[in-house]
Amino acid sequence: YQKGIGVAVDYSKALEWMQQLMEYEKTKHGENHAETLACLYAMASIYADAGDFQKACEVSEKTYKLRHKALGEENPDTLSSLSQLAAICLKTGEYLQAQNLAEKLYHLRCKVSEDHPDTIYAMTLLARSLSYLGKYGEALRLQEKAYSLQCQLLGEEDPAALLTLADQAGSSKAVNIVLMGHLSKNFDFTREEWLDAIEKSVPAKFLELNKTAFSLGRNA
Repeated sequence: YQKGIGVAVDYSKALEWMQQLMEYEKTKHGENHAETLACLYAMASIYADAGDFQKACEVSEKTYKLRHKALGEENPDTLSSLSQLAAICLKTGEYLQAQNLAEKLYHLRCKVSEDHPDTIYAMTLLARSLSYLGKYGEALRLQEKAYSLQCQLLGEEDPAALLTLADQAGSSKAVNIVLMGHLSKNFDFTREEWLDAIEKSVPAKFLELNKTAFSLGRNA
C-alpha cells in the first residue's frame, strides 16, 4: 500500500487487499508473525489516511500490543507501532493518552540515540501533545530542541526541520510559510514588505499564525 501526491486512492479496496494479505500471512505463519503484524500495521495506516481515526486507533493499539508481546518493548517494529498509535491519538483528540505514549516512545528511542531522526520525531509528537494540553512552555522547549537537532543532522532547509518550525508556529500546515520566510532572506525585500503581502493575501483568522510562521522561518 502506497499513497502518492495527487493520486486518488480507493481506501476500501486497499483495506480489502490488505485484509486478504493478512489472512494469508496469518494462515501461513501465525497471528503473531512479523509479516502478519506488518499487514495489521498497514491497515491502521490505511484507516488513518481514509480519515477513520477511531478504527485506525483500534487497529493500531491491537498491533502495538501484539508486537509488544511477541517482539518485546524495545524492538524497532514495536516502537514503530507505538509511534503510530501516539500520532493517531492526536488525531482522535486523546491528548493525554498521546502524551503518555509519546513520552514512553521518546525515552525508549533515547536509549538507542538521542539525535536519531526517529528520536527527534518522538520529541515532536510529545511536543504536539503537550501543546494541545496547554503546556506551551514545555512544548516550545521540545520543539526548539527538535529543530536544532534536525538542523544539525539534515540542514535548515530540510522539510522535517521546516515542519518542526511550523508546529512551533501553531500548525504543521504552515510549513510553506516557514519555507517562504526562510527563503525571503535571499530577496531584496524588507521583512515589513513580506508581512504586508501576507496580510493582504491571508484570511484574517489565519493571519497571526502565518505571520508567526514567516518570522520563524526568517529568523532560522
